[in-house]
Amino acid sequence: MDEIPDSATIPTTDTALTGKPIKGRRYQRRSEVDLQIREATHLTPDELVRRARSRDKKSSQFLSEETLVYFIRQLHSTGQHSARDQLIEMLMARYSKIVHRRVSALSISRDDALSEVTVRLFRRILALNPGLAEYLQVNFWSALKAITFDVCRKYPVKFAPVFGELDPLPPEAKPGVAKKTQSPALVDMDTEIEEVESLGLSVEEIASIDEALNTIPEPARTAFILYHYFDLPITSIKSNADTISRRFGKSDKTISTWLKIAEDHLEKWRRTDV
Repeated sequence: MDEIPDSATIPTTDTALTGKPIKGRRYQRRSEVDLQIREATHLTPDELVRRARSRDKKSSQFLSEETLVYFIRQLHSTGQHSARDQLIEMLMARYSKIVHRRVSALSISRDDALSEVTVRLFRRILALNPGLAEYLQVNFWSALKAITFDVCRKYPVKFAPVFGELDPLPPEAKPGVAKKTQSPALVDMDTEIEEVESLGLSVEEIASIDEALNTIPEPARTAFILYHYFDLPITSIKSNADTISRRFGKSDKTISTWLKIAEDHLEKWRRTDV
């Protein structure tokens, strides 16, 4: 098929989303994403590309990642590949550094991991089945996080996945080191979902887990993740064992209270998100 000139306007199909997430409700874009799509549909591909170059989120010209996904699909389906490829490059520039940071603990190179994430991401964005790309138009970053997790769990890590480059124990928990007034080494909450053992889950299911965990306040959230996803005990009879209590420098009772707080927040999320 011959490529449509970039001076032509972008043919658009029905912009409504039809897919349903786990809990049965239809997907719905944020209002600002729908507004951006409506405003940009009258642009030519060249004009769209120029507008997409804006990285200032406060600018009226800014196009969100979800909006870029929508127009990448439109340009792909209508054969306007030059503009499509430029939008793809812009979208990749927005997430590449973030993926690099999230995969830095893996035994493969960051570029190889990024390539695998990108292949999986654009298989969904460019899929003939529109349902595969719809969640990326609802919450791009949550979907990307889930795809990155799916890549991460394939490869061994070079160091403890919970703490990444952080010291595995806070200084006050080490023998012979004086206690200092500083925060304990916590889970990197920006990458927590990539480390969760969740074999066979879809992007949408992993995103739902991420949403649920984000309802739990700190430090209860970190304690919950350490206890349930990394099997770290609250306490141990072994003096040198790595435990949640030692991580935080808190009593067993305090950690148990935090875990109860986490459970209460998750139960509230389950009741309200139906």
